[in-house]
Amino acid sequence: MGHSTSEYVTWQEGQHVYEVDTYSHAKNPIQTGLAMAISMKPYSVEPQTVFGSRGSDLSSPHVTLESVQVNANSLTLYTTHGKMQTAYKNPRVSHGVFSVELVNMSLKSGMTVGTTYSKDGLSYEFADTGPDLILTCYFASNAPNAVQTGIGGGDIIGFTFK
Repeated sequence: MGHSTSEYVTWQEGQHVYEVDTYSHAKNPIQTGLAMAISMKPYSVEPQTVFGSRGSDLSSPHVTLESVQVNANSLTLYTTHGKMQTAYKNPRVSHGVFSVELVNMSLKSGMTVGTTYSKDGLSYEFADTGPDLILTCYFASNAPNAVQTGIGGGDIIGFTFK
């Protein structure tokens, strides 16, 4: 009956590789993907930094993490909508443990720093580092070697584990 559309855009300018991924539940995934692609700019302070259209300075608008969706090999974070403001830094897998810094973000009421949440063989917890959060994920089995990241619609951060 219905249909879904997703948009994935990737390109390289010099040493910088950009990627944008929108999902079918975005109001208009194609226009959203193109708008995000046009707004992307390099961030040169830390070589492994990945982010949305805002930097990590304290003047950036605050975002609240509203919910976390866990699937077999992925983790999707839903934040308050911020005009493509969702940001993260240094997503990495080390010794089978995934961690990422969520820039200028806090947890919604009912989610707590220091609490371990578990679903589908993945456990995760948040640590508070001032204006930012650190998300750490542990895997019951099939620990990943790599992670693919993406943002969608300005309020979604996706991590796919490989």
